[in-house]
Order: sequence, then structure tokens, then C-alpha cells
Amino acid sequence: MSQKKVLIIEDEIEQVHMLRIILESKGYDCVWEVDGEKAVSSILREKPDLILLDILMPNIDGYELCKEIKNVTDLSKIPIIAITASGDPLIEESCNDVGIDMVVRKPYVTEDVMEKIQSLLG
Repeated sequence: MSQKKVLIIEDEIEQVHMLRIILESKGYDCVWEVDGEKAVSSILREKPDLILLDILMPNIDGYELCKEIKNVTDLSKIPIIAITASGDPLIEESCNDVGIDMVVRKPYVTEDVMEKIQSLLG
């Protein structure tokens, strides 16, 4: 079985490092992008099996980025998990509307993130 690749799109580098440690310890190959505006080119280059996407980012938020990803035929089938600190009670609905598969709220439990990843990657 080949190693699955997860792309983390998150503007807080501490969050990137924490997620990388968790994912790499479980055998995933991790790449990351801290700038949402560069994320689409990173996705095309890296061809990840799954994307962990922060919603609240400067310049381009996770909603807009998800819409861009879903509009590119080669990328539209990549599962996306939103990781967000948003207090919006309707965040799941908003994420679902743009094509995000699952939502994890910060602060998160590692096992919850891993369960969601494993359920989408099989």
C-alpha cells in the first residue's frame, strides 16, 4: 500500500507542525501551504489524497479556496476536511455548501481528526 499524502493549508505554523507530527506518526506523507493564495498550485503539484483546510485565513478564506479547488476538474474529487476555530454555529452547513466533506473544530482531539481522515481515505 502506498503512503497517502495529506496537504495541510493553514496560516498558523504552530498548527501545521502539530498536524504534521500527528499525521506523520500515523504513516501519512505531509505537505503544507501557509498561504491560501498559493494553495491551488500546491495542490496541482503535490496531488494530495486529502486536504486539511483552515477556514479563517488572511487574503483568501477556506470557503473561497474550496470553491476554487472544486472548480478544477483534476482536483474536485479530493476530500477536504475543514479545521476551524470559528464560533459560527452554522459552520458545518456553510462548509457543506461549498463542498467540504467534514469539519473539525479547534481545539480538536487528535483521535477525532484521525477518524475523519481514515473514514475519507478508507
